[in-house]
Amino acid sequence: MDVIAEGVETKKELDFLLEQNCHLVQGFYFEKPCSIEEFENKFMRVRKV
Repeated sequence: MDVIAEGVETKKELDFLLEQNCHLVQGFYFEKPCSIEEFENKFMRVRKV
């Protein structure tokens, strides 16, 4: 079974989850919420032809 841990906010929480073999995580530890414009600028690459 794959489990996604939500709400990970600290390294301590992440370390615990990794020790429990939970490797799918999300939360503020990695990135704070952002607008769609910020998301596109950070993570989307548009190729110009």
